[in-house]
Amino acid sequence: MGKFKLKRGMGEGGLSIVEVLAALVILSIVFIAFFSFFTQSATFTKHNKEKLTAVQIAEEVVAKVRVIKSLDKFDEMAKLNGYKLTNGVYVNSNSYPDYEVEIKVGTGPVSGLNKAVITVETHTNVGITDSTFKTEMYFDEVKP
Repeated sequence: MGKFKLKRGMGEGGLSIVEVLAALVILSIVFIAFFSFFTQSATFTKHNKEKLTAVQIAEEVVAKVRVIKSLDKFDEMAKLNGYKLTNGVYVNSNSYPDYEVEIKVGTGPVSGLNKAVITVETHTNVGITDSTFKTEMYFDEVKP
């Protein structure tokens, strides 16, 4: 029986299985790092969108409260805009989908000045640790 010997000709030196596996491992590490950046970026974008939307809703509520000249008018505005008075807090969970808006109105630091605390809470679950945005404003009470 003769011995069989494989001869490699010129230019036929291919990659070994170890080299191919090493290349696959290196590429896998690069792709995992690359894709984790994109998933983190997508989560961060959703978080910012929720926060910015909550700020925008609070600004809309502030604009509505700003035109009110007395607490009696505030009650009318609240009822017209779908707010319900619960334990001294006006609550609206119907006007803005996925958000609940609360307005707490009280007297301000000086006579004739009222304070409104506006809280917007998101109900969507996008990994936000603090799903509440709160702002305060003061408005004059004009006596007729």
